[in-house]
Amino acid sequence: MDRAPPATTVSLDPNARPQLWNAFDYADTLDGVLPEVDVVVASMADLESAGYDGPPASVAEDVQAAGPHTVLLTRGAEGAVGHATDTPAWGPAETTHEGFGVDAVDTTGAGDAFTAGVVHALGAGASLAAAVQFGNAVAALSTTARGAMAALPTHEAVESLLSR
Repeated sequence: MDRAPPATTVSLDPNARPQLWNAFDYADTLDGVLPEVDVVVASMADLESAGYDGPPASVAEDVQAAGPHTVLLTRGAEGAVGHATDTPAWGPAETTHEGFGVDAVDTTGAGDAFTAGVVHALGAGASLAAAVQFGNAVAALSTTARGAMAALPTHEAVESLLSR
């Protein structure tokens, strides 16, 4: 992070693997990096493993107090929740998107697809609500075929889903 230019937005997906960490090390590591991060994309389980507990809005506020201005909480097929302070261009904002109903075949990489979609949309100037919706569309479509990379949708496919 020290090498990133000053205006760079730094995002983090902690993607906790509790079986690879002891709880203390994971929590300590996450707490050490949060002050350096602008955007956190995580599941509630990722954050609960580090001691952040409670309803999504409370967890988002607690994570933001550690440094990040934007927190996105993924909820699998149930979509995602986003919270941003007034620091980024897309804030202040709070949003919930319930996700898209698709016939899921393989969920491998769906969280990464969500993150890619959100980062793309925010970088293009979208509001937080539009970015979460776009990320959910990318994630949903990524589950409709086998393989994390092969299933990634085109921009046109995402736009088609969004227009329904």
